Amino acid sequence: MPNKSAIRFDKPCGVVTVTRADLVTLTRRIIKSIPDHMLFDRDRPFTIAIDGTFSCGKKLVADITRDTIFPGNERFKLKLPMMREQEKRGIVPDCKMTGRPEQWEYATGNYNGRSLTVSFMNCVAHKTIADYLRERPTTEGIAMLNNAGPAERQDADITIWIESEDPEYALVHASDKSHIAPDSPNLKRNLTRTQRRAAKAEDNKWLRYVEIQLNNKTLQALPDFKALITDANLNNTKTPVNIRDIGVFHVA
Repeated sequence: MPNKSAIRFDKPCGVVTVTRADLVTLTRRIIKSIPDHMLFDRDRPFTIAIDGTFSCGKKLVADITRDTIFPGNERFKLKLPMMREQEKRGIVPDCKMTGRPEQWEYATGNYNGRSLTVSFMNCVAHKTIADYLRERPTTEGIAMLNNAGPAERQDADITIWIESEDPEYALVHASDKSHIAPDSPNLKRNLTRTQRRAAKAEDNKWLRYVEIQLNNKTLQALPDFKALITDANLNNTKTPVNIRDIGVFHVA
């Protein structure tokens, strides 16, 4: 395995996640590693661009990001009939939710004693990114750009690429190519027996190739992100990636 101290976040870092819980845990670690002064920037929101295949968990990452900042509403859905039912069951978000479900959503609340907004936009929805950012209740916070194209990914503070090898789900953007090499073995290739059992328990539906890149140079030197390289078993990758060359992240 490569020397972890030599791995650099200014280049893509990849890993295979085994279960839904792994993707959730990895997302929380990323969000918790962002320093407060970058979350409370009055000039612009902190941006995270996510892309990959359809139905790979991009919206889950956005929901977990919101829940990490405003705990307790991971499964809250911004849909009026469901909102009323959720309130009856005590599922009430610790933030004010506005927007249009699954297209653009804004969650504004108190974080460390100050107000900020965690927002989500489906970039293939009928709204410009400029309008989406302009309509945020506060500038401070995180702006998630789901189904982000190449330009949006390049300009974001953090880029996350998630890919499922299920042939039923193609890449969102026709201009993109799979980050997994055509001759690469399937995602189960490097799994231990215990990890295979965990994947099988979810019918292998949550096996993912996840790639992270820190475009913001300030983030690259932060101790929390350096620790993430080791803790999440991340390795630098070159597209297209051969699964034999990367590690596995699984929370037992």
